[in-house]
Amino acid sequence: MVFGLSAHSIFEGLAIGLQSDPSKLWILASVVLIHKSLFALVIGLAALRSLPSLKKAGIAMSIFSVR
Repeated sequence: MVFGLSAHSIFEGLAIGLQSDPSKLWILASVVLIHKSLFALVIGLAALRSLPSLKKAGIAMSIFSVR
């Protein structure tokens, strides 16, 4: 799962970095931002549900946010 998420992030970064048109760049950056926000919400809810303590869930989300 970690490898898949890392590869996904690399390809998102490449897609943004290879844009030559500034208007397409901002549209793609906005879409990636919305995508990451929704993904963080889902991962956070899953961590809260599956991890036994709030402290462990907070640690897991901190690691995700640094990545």
